[in-house]
Amino acid sequence: MQHRIDINKYGPRGQTMAEAIQSCVHCGFCLAACPTYKVLGEEMDSPRGRIYLMKEVLEEKLSIEEAQPYLDRCLGCIGCVPTCPSGVRYDELIVSYRAFSEPQRRRSLTDSMARRMIAETLPYPSRFRKAVASGKVGKLFKGAMPEKMGAMLGLIPTDLPVDKPLPPFYPAKGKRRAKVALLSGCVQTVL
Repeated sequence: MQHRIDINKYGPRGQTMAEAIQSCVHCGFCLAACPTYKVLGEEMDSPRGRIYLMKEVLEEKLSIEEAQPYLDRCLGCIGCVPTCPSGVRYDELIVSYRAFSEPQRRRSLTDSMARRMIAETLPYPSRFRKAVASGKVGKLFKGAMPEKMGAMLGLIPTDLPVDKPLPPFYPAKGKRRAKVALLSGCVQTVL
């Protein structure tokens, strides 16, 4: 796709974003691989549509706020990347675009605080465990809280696993056939 993006204006990410946008030929192969497009059926909720929106924002023809609802609905699953015959690196594009747009977004104080709390809690299992434990107490006051917060508290399980470190090695049960690695992630060890 042709563009008029001032690459230098966007720093090191400018080249990455411009190349990905340039590579897209709007063939539509990505549509079948995109879960949000499959559910919502809107062109702007497809990788092809989002690429067009990002192009328009980077060319300053569209505001970040106008494009953002569609871009926020991208799950980042990158199912579209292997299906693209043109080799568009949508994964690199969406990461670079979000890094560019996020600092410029206007958010309410409540939204900013919630996002900060999530960023400072989820990646750290010990902090997350404490937050979940305090959330169990918060369930008692669920009715007095804002609707979204009450809904989130409803997702907290009643029984949490005991906080104990996983052993580095589990021997095979029966005959050993292969090695298996488990990446537990930041939330799995808590929930």
